[in-house]
Amino acid sequence: MHILSPALDKQHPDPLYVQLYEHIKRDIMNGTLHTGIRLPSIRNLAHHLHISRNTVETAYQQLLAEGYIVSKPKSGMYVNELDLDIIQQKTPPSPSLHETSCSNPSPDLIDFEYGSVDMSAFPMNLWKKYSNQAYKQEMKELTSYGHHKGEYLLRKEIAAYLYQARGVDCSPEQIIITSGTQHSLNLLCETVFKNYDHFAIENPGYDRARYVFENHGFRVTPISLDKDGLSIKHLRTSRANIVYVTPSHQYPQGMVMPFNRRLELLQWAEETNGYIIEDDYDGEFRYEGKPIPALKELDQHEAIIYLGTFSKMLLPSLRISYIVLPQRLVQTHDALFEAYISTVPRVIQYTLYFFMKDGEWDRHVRRMRLLYQKKHRLLVDSLIGYFGENVEIIGDKAGLHLLIKMDTLLTEKELIEKAEKFGVHVYSIDKYRLFPETEEKPLLLLGFSQIPIAQIEEGIKRLKEAWFD
Repeated sequence: MHILSPALDKQHPDPLYVQLYEHIKRDIMNGTLHTGIRLPSIRNLAHHLHISRNTVETAYQQLLAEGYIVSKPKSGMYVNELDLDIIQQKTPPSPSLHETSCSNPSPDLIDFEYGSVDMSAFPMNLWKKYSNQAYKQEMKELTSYGHHKGEYLLRKEIAAYLYQARGVDCSPEQIIITSGTQHSLNLLCETVFKNYDHFAIENPGYDRARYVFENHGFRVTPISLDKDGLSIKHLRTSRANIVYVTPSHQYPQGMVMPFNRRLELLQWAEETNGYIIEDDYDGEFRYEGKPIPALKELDQHEAIIYLGTFSKMLLPSLRISYIVLPQRLVQTHDALFEAYISTVPRVIQYTLYFFMKDGEWDRHVRRMRLLYQKKHRLLVDSLIGYFGENVEIIGDKAGLHLLIKMDTLLTEKELIEKAEKFGVHVYSIDKYRLFPETEEKPLLLLGFSQIPIAQIEEGIKRLKEAWFD
């Protein structure tokens, strides 16, 4: 057992549990606490540091939630096995938030784009290893296109993961492997939704989903949002029979749909015999508490069609997503779909299967959570540090982007143009609205998944210079 003796300061603005959590995390990251070391018990550490047990327990629970440590029944807390090569990026430390020197902007572009991933975090060597295994498997089965729903072994791994991580209880027979969310929606429109004609979508909402519905000739009704997400009152008056939602992290506004609103949405589906398309595009990423279970977990009447993707964790270019159908739609879908051929290459499916079977997927998810949480925290701290009361941060509890509402006389267009002159790209959310709206204050979207950690604070510093200096 390792002895912990952090210097905790009761006068520090951070609570004691945060200071303890940061100290232990730092020791894990720099290797002082290596894999397998047992941490002191809550009682012993509280006694040693002269602090309350609640303080120690809260710090430990946060480390558990983030995957730094694991709990072994009747044994204690141990440092988890982590691949720190991804987290410990060899970049120079960023300047202090309180540094006020106004140097000229660097000509290098800093892009707060949403949708890309951090390429440096992709486990290329592991992927190559499993890809080689997949090619050997593929060579044995060259005479077959494979199952129209995708490889059974992969669907079995996905079903196990969904049950453990997202609370979704389903069988491999309910899962269909697709080449992206738009492909998922296309398949649904061509099969189980052939006899439907009216879709409701969030407004603002994911524009690429809307394009699919419109291109299939469906009537599309935008439904307004409130602080809890989709307005059920407006959904009822729309008389739509299918609704597309992003309840775990609304895109792009960022709110998490609370339990009562989820029950209202399920009640709407039961009363109207309608369907809910749940797009759980980044449900794994939550920065306060544990990930929110999927809406599908509450589905007692088989009203939810669940969409998932591997794009946010791996690479968008792999083009691999999936659908989970309600059991009552499986036979209908299979009858219409069995003549199709899966568009996802079998070698990629087998590669992902081997990756998941050996536990590498779970380890990769933990690494990516840590990496994106680090970026998220730095982005939020930088915004507050440079803009203070001039910025309102929206949707910052989860996901890979956030919105900022600026207290300024500049328009949204002027903010974007001034940022570009300082070598920074930020984005409007207008394209996600079916009908343009005029905000009281300009609203901008900042993605942080693909941006290097070393650029985040520099980017916000440049925005401060562009907009207020």
